[in-house]
Amino acid sequence: MTEHERILQPILDLQKFAQENHYYGLIEGLSVALEAYIDEASLDEDVKTAALSLFNEVN
Repeated sequence: MTEHERILQPILDLQKFAQENHYYGLIEGLSVALEAYIDEASLDEDVKTAALSLFNEVN
């Protein structure tokens, strides 16, 4: 698991939990946090695409 995956995975896990339990405020907050991380992190385009894909699967 890469450093970025270790950072992203807990956010994605929380998002999935929030979605399953209909915690829409938490989902929105996590979405903002994840998008900000993806935008600011020095990620390769492939990693950004994969992270966004995972993010969209959860939502």
